[in-house]
Amino acid sequence: MHRGGPGRLRSAGHLPGLRRLVAGVTGPVRRPDRARVFRRSRRDFDSLRQHLGQVYADPVVVEVLAAACRERGARVHVGGNASCEALYRITPQMAKGFRERGCLCMENGEASTLFAVTRALGVLGGVLFQPYIELAQGWNPARLDEVYRTACHLQAEAVLEASVRLGRQGLLES
Repeated sequence: MHRGGPGRLRSAGHLPGLRRLVAGVTGPVRRPDRARVFRRSRRDFDSLRQHLGQVYADPVVVEVLAAACRERGARVHVGGNASCEALYRITPQMAKGFRERGCLCMENGEASTLFAVTRALGVLGGVLFQPYIELAQGWNPARLDEVYRTACHLQAEAVLEASVRLGRQGLLES
């Protein structure tokens, strides 16, 4: 256990035998024909930076995830995401600042945690983001409609295909 750190960091202590990690988190992409694959996480406005630093996804994983999404007809955007541990603190000015720094979406630390843990354990990891909150409108359960479900299925298929490809390239241990 990592005492004093965020809950997600504490869970890293339970992963020492991990050989393969496939995970997904959420973020603001609305349409099922669009996917966002993240190569890095920005932690400029968040207290977690002291724990995780500036972390990046493995470029091979980014490319394989992006290709798998494109093959399923998704428009793919590759770039950074903003992170703020307390989503309730996000202001319009913060969101604008993140966009001006090239961030494509925002989440509350999962991507940076994933990148830090995979790097520390020497395993591959990547992130696809899917919407569930529109910052300008707030929480609206109506957004979890058929479009959302279709996008989730597309992303699940892309992650499975990417895992198969990485395995065939000898990059995943069995």
